[in-house]
Parts: sequence; structure tokens; C-alpha cells
Amino acid sequence: MHVARFWANIGQARFLAELALERSEGLGMTVKTARYLRPEQVVARAAFVAERKLARLRPGILERHIVRKMPAILATTRDAEPLWRWPPGPLDPASRTRPGLVDDILNGQFTFLNSSRQVENWWPEGASRLWLFHLHGFSWAIDLAVAARRGRADAAAALQRGVDDWLKHHPVSDSDAWHPYVVSERLMAWLTVRDLLPELNSAVREPILEHAAFLDHHLEHDVAGNHLLKNLVALLLAGCAYDGPYPTAWRTRAARHLETELQRQVLRDGGHYERSPMYHLLVLADLLAALWASGRRELPVSVTLADAVRRMQSVARGLVHPDGEIPLFNDSVLGEAPSPAKLIGPSTTSAPDILPSTGYAKLPVAEGVLIADCGPPGPDDLPAHVHADALSFELSLGEERVFVDGGVFDYVASALRTRLRGTAAHNTVQIDGRDQSEVWSAFRVGQRARVRLVHAAPGTLVAEHDGYARVGVRHERRIDAFADRGWRILDTLVGTGEHIADARLRLHPALQFRVGVGEWLVCDDEDRVLLAVRPIGGPDPELESGVYAERFGQLQDVEVLRLRRTGPLPLVFGCWLLLPGAEPTPG
Repeated sequence: MHVARFWANIGQARFLAELALERSEGLGMTVKTARYLRPEQVVARAAFVAERKLARLRPGILERHIVRKMPAILATTRDAEPLWRWPPGPLDPASRTRPGLVDDILNGQFTFLNSSRQVENWWPEGASRLWLFHLHGFSWAIDLAVAARRGRADAAAALQRGVDDWLKHHPVSDSDAWHPYVVSERLMAWLTVRDLLPELNSAVREPILEHAAFLDHHLEHDVAGNHLLKNLVALLLAGCAYDGPYPTAWRTRAARHLETELQRQVLRDGGHYERSPMYHLLVLADLLAALWASGRRELPVSVTLADAVRRMQSVARGLVHPDGEIPLFNDSVLGEAPSPAKLIGPSTTSAPDILPSTGYAKLPVAEGVLIADCGPPGPDDLPAHVHADALSFELSLGEERVFVDGGVFDYVASALRTRLRGTAAHNTVQIDGRDQSEVWSAFRVGQRARVRLVHAAPGTLVAEHDGYARVGVRHERRIDAFADRGWRILDTLVGTGEHIADARLRLHPALQFRVGVGEWLVCDDEDRVLLAVRPIGGPDPELESGVYAERFGQLQDVEVLRLRRTGPLPLVFGCWLLLPGAEPTPG
């Protein structure tokens, strides 16, 4: 205990020192970011850093620690009934494979994040950290296992070689191959492979148990959020896949922590607390696996899981555009999470249009829908996927996306990453060229906007935020939907001093603006008018260029209409978004 506390103290000091040395952003921003962390996060981070420091001072210590445990685990652990069935159920992991990539994988070509690489070793040069997480996470092994189950003998052989080669080159260590999130992904994948291809059980049984023993002591309480949930689900699955004292301890510990985390992370209206539509789906996919395994074991946590899954499925069904896909708020992209339709059942009811806890609202008319971001940027203690996008929105007409969020290109700390997280990359108001929330580095946020939902009713939304209080400004936005007309957006800025206020409308790359008489027309590639933007309150309109990344690694140019008001507060301005042939409502 004294040794552990000693190393924790060293680790905490090192962690805080490392944060303080972020010279490019300054100590002030670091303090603004760190002050929101919960004490248990700091302690867990200190322990993590201390262990990594110790592992570098004494190479092989992590492996020796696990190796010492394995004889007892192997001697007392028995295989239980398989977790997964064949053919797979509609919500099973094996039902979400990518058969079109099997031949590429067999030829050594792997595609993650829309980037393909010929892999000759486990650390291909130039690959991003997230790309390597995918490679070492082995989700692609389920693609091969399903192909093998459907008769591809070459897929089974390649999968066996891949597992053997990875194990040969990756003993337990402090490398990213043994990052707890990656271990969780790999553990869940190998458990699925074990059940789909029983002939591989002898190859993966001991590694699976080794992974579970490692993960049992490396839960990501420092990060929390979707990372911790994935750790817990993986540990629960391992505990349910086997019988014996160690598996019993794993599933008991995982279930206990899941009870706590589900209360924290699944909000009252069913949204995930990170408030990212993409991560909502990723978490839901993990919880479906946990529900299946815990239900078969008749664990008490299955009741809590069933309630969380039901509410999250309701949000997954409701928080979508007419094309059936998610809005791209808060680090969301298309193509990375399972589509909403693959995670819900036929009896799933749609969530209400207003999600007050999660902070999203839908304002539909017969021709389309506007989806507004009207809630907190994210949890205070986990700002990794926060964007400076308070009171932004996306809009679709039919299945055509019209006004879009900036999206995400990658997770690498860069000018582009900061730009796409910034206020100017969203359909909201920017004051004096500043961001509402101080996004910095790849996943950090200093001071952040506080958002308040003032009023929400069918067809009307009013919300405000204090992200510009530091320059003496409060921003309130009202959005109204009118049948047969469209939408009206009205921004009110109150406070002190003179300011420059820029409201932006970012078009989907398939569309373009045309100048009309007192309005700007949104046109498709055949020059058909889809919508008219008619300014309110005399802002100066100007066309800007912007960028858009609806998928990882894919950047497109877009047109952006900037509506600018300059002067002393208060300022009131906005625009009508009119359907073809419609006129504004008087008054």
C-alpha cells in the first residue's frame, strides 16, 4: 500500500508537471482545463503515469506481473457456454461485419478511418495513433471469422496466422498495443472469434484470459466516458464466457462499476453524456453486447442495462436526419459507428423531438427538419469530443443535407483539428473572432460555454449561452419552424461594448449559394432552388470558403454565408430559411 501510494504521488506530480509544460498553449489554459477533473480521475491518472514510468525503468515488469497470475487462472477456469451464436442475431457483433473488405485483408491491405495501408508489420510507418488502435484492436478479425464461417478456409487460416503473429511480437508492455482501450477492443473481438470458430479456441483461450487479467487492473477511470464503459463491457464479457473464481470476480467487478457508470453516463432522456451522436451509437453497441451476456447469466445488472439500452435506442432512432444517419455534432462522422438502424429493434419507439438533458432538439416541417444543439458542450470532466458549437444546427430537406456541421478530419493535434472544433466551423454566432469554448490541443477545452435551455415547445426553441461572458456578451438564439414556410432564426446579443458578430450558414458540398434580390438562394447542381436565406436585422452578407469532413480523412470545400453585424450592444439579427415560393410570416 505504501509503495502504491508513493508511486501514485510521483505519478500525480509527473502528470501535473507534464500538463504544465504544454508550452504551446501556456500554463493558464492547462489550469483552466485541469480544474474540471474529478479527484478520482487525477488519482487514476497518477497511477497510470506511475506504472508507465516504472515499466520504462524496469522493462518486462508488466509482463512478469501477468505471467505470475496465469497458472492459477488457467488451473481454475472452465469454458462456459458460448456468448455468441451462429447465424448471428440482428444485434450481434457478427451482424455488422464488412464482407467487402475480406479479400483486401487477406492480401495484407487494411482500411481504417477511410485510409488504406499495406501492412507488412504491426507498426506501419505514417499510420496515425487512432489507425493503429484499430489495427491492434482486431475488429477486422470478426470480418474474417464470419467469412470463414461462410466457407472461406483461407480466412480462417489468415486469422490464425494473424493472432499467432501478434502474440509473438507483443508481450504485455506499456506500448499502445496494450493500451486499455485497445485491449478491450481486442478482447471483445477474440471472444467473438472464439464462438464463431471453435477450432480457434485453443489459440485464443489463454490470450483471452491474459487480456482479462490485465484489463481487470487497468480500467480507465482517468478518462472515464466511453473508454471506461468499453473496458467494463469487455471485462464483463470475459467474466461471462468462463466459470471459476477469476471470471466470477471479473464479471462481479464489471457489473458493480457498470451500475455506477450507467447512472452517470446515460442521461434521463436517454442520451449519452458525452453528447456526441457518434459516440452514443458506439456506446449503445457495447451495451447491447453487455446486455446479451449479462441476461444469459441472469446477472442483476442486466435490469439496469436493459433500461439504459431501451432509452438509448429511442434516442438513436429519433436523433437522425431523414437520410437515417446522425447529425455531426461533437466529433461525429459518418461510417465509423454502426448505423442507427442496426442498433434498434422493430419495437423501438422514437425519442421526443426535445432532449433537454442531452441538449438536442428537432424542429420539423413537412419538407425537412432542423436539428439544433441546445445543451452543454459535454461533461465537464471529459471534454475530449467537445466543439465550440453552442446553439448550432444542421438542416435537411428530404434526404438532402443542406446546412452542415464542420465534422472531423482526424484526432491529431493540429491547426485543422482546432479549426474544425472552433465556432467558425459551425452554424452559430461567433463574437470578435473568438471561440465560445476554448478548444485546444486535440482533446482539451479550457473555459467552456454554459448553455441554458430557456424554452422548448413544438416548433419553437429558445436557448442561451455565456461563452462570451469574458468579453461582456450573452447570446440568445430563437428558432421557429413554420409549416409551408420554413424556419426563422433570431439571435440576440446583450451586454456591454461594441462587438463584431458573425452568424454562419455552412452549405453541404453538393450545394451552392446564388445571389438573389434581398436574399441568398441555396441551389443544387442543376441550379434548382431548395431554400432562400433572407436576412433579418440588416446584417452584411458575405460568402466565405470553408471545409467539411463528414468522414475521417476526407476533407471537402464548402461555401459559407457569413451574416455580420457590428456595433454597440444590444444587437438583434438573424435570417429566414424559406422554402421555395414561401414568404415570411408577418410580425
